Amino acid sequence: MFVRDFIAIDEPFESVAPQLLQDAAWLEPIAYDAVVEAIRTLRALNPGQPLTLDLAPVTVHCARGPVRIRDDTLVMPLRWDTNVPAEVLPALTSDLEVVPLGRERSQVVMNATYRRADAPDHTTRRAVDTGVRAFLQGLASKLHRGASSIRPSR
Repeated sequence: MFVRDFIAIDEPFESVAPQLLQDAAWLEPIAYDAVVEAIRTLRALNPGQPLTLDLAPVTVHCARGPVRIRDDTLVMPLRWDTNVPAEVLPALTSDLEVVPLGRERSQVVMNATYRRADAPDHTTRRAVDTGVRAFLQGLASKLHRGASSIRPSR
């Protein structure tokens, strides 16, 4: 399945793009919050069927591929993996794009795909949509505060 969403950030491209060149570790807390929001959506959509994950605390790992520049767009491949079973919430593989919107704003676009072993259903789709939106909102909040709030992992 394919998911696309975007968000505008009141920061210039020249400020936003370099922050995405760091390793992906700083994105993990943002992705974690997005996964938690997606799980909340699954629970809300299935009130008669309690979602039991039978797991230790949810973990999320982000990995990024080589960053590319295409015209005026920075493109960063990004993958999130989680310990949530794939039949509950599948892993996402995406391209995160940053595009200038004039001199003072940027747009961040996420084009993501996911696969389910069984047939896709509307609840998974809604949960993934919610997770992608939550990720973009968290990312926008972090990028809006500028590079001083993002520290590379050691």
